[in-house]
Amino acid sequence: MIIKLHQSLSICLSLLELASAWSPTDSYAPGEIDCPAYLDDKEYDSDDHKGFTRAANAISEAEKNWMASRDEITLENLKWYLQVSNMTDFNTEDYLKNITDNNATHIPRIGLAFSGGGYRAMLNAAGQISGLDNRTRGCAEHGLPILQAASYISGLSGGSWFLSTLLFNNWTSSGWSQFD
Repeated sequence: MIIKLHQSLSICLSLLELASAWSPTDSYAPGEIDCPAYLDDKEYDSDDHKGFTRAANAISEAEKNWMASRDEITLENLKWYLQVSNMTDFNTEDYLKNITDNNATHIPRIGLAFSGGGYRAMLNAAGQISGLDNRTRGCAEHGLPILQAASYISGLSGGSWFLSTLLFNNWTSSGWSQFD
């Protein structure tokens, strides 16, 4: 029994050692390493790739297609937001007609970014999303209901914790945090 326990403990410790992070300096300090050769493989070079890395000189075809399919949703929600904003001397219908008649590339692309900072950033992202989401009760009166018109959303560290929670829960409304 003791031998089996010792063997199990040895295996666990060996696996733990293998799982620990490696650093070229054998400490938390950063160090220089050589990039893997396959990242610069000339066999894969093309007009839009260098090795396995896609050139970032334009968005991909898949993203262009997604943006085109998203335009109607963006415009519908942007129209609603502009009407709720109750701006004077601004005609929402004329503005949207002008940008859609000229060219689809003139459709506004709204991006939201949520910063890092651990737990505090996660809670901040939750509050921001709630204030930007037109599904949140009172958002039109007290918030800025533009979330549904956004094309891009990103988060870093703590800001991404909340976004990933929404994503994994089928983008449920964050209004669950409100009390009656």
